[in-house]
Amino acid sequence: MPGFSSVGTFKIFVGNLAEKTVSADIKPLFEKYGKVVECDVVKDFGFVHMENEESGRDAIQNLNGYLVHGSAMKVEAATSRKGPNTPTTKIFVGNLSDNTRAPQVRLLFAKYGTVVECDIVRNYGFV
Repeated sequence: MPGFSSVGTFKIFVGNLAEKTVSADIKPLFEKYGKVVECDVVKDFGFVHMENEESGRDAIQNLNGYLVHGSAMKVEAATSRKGPNTPTTKIFVGNLSDNTRAPQVRLLFAKYGTVVECDIVRNYGFV
């Protein structure tokens, strides 16, 4: 099922964000509909993990098209590239330098297994 991740949260894709948008701009919007477990913005898109599917679907219904910094957000259930039944583990990676990029981190972790997703947010990231 799109949006549901193996760690028990409901993952939402948020697209069409203005360049200056940061997670602190959108997280409070999603918190109106339920507990936000994680909120990451990378360039003009991001991902929000809600505690459960019901609150996630409520947020999608109410926030799709909502204007943030003059841009209408595209809000939808995230779809996994590997399929919903693939077990995955998300790892927090901290203390990254400002010039660390996702391809570098992806390459480092690839020797331990398939990297499904790699998001770098300022000086930390998730693999």
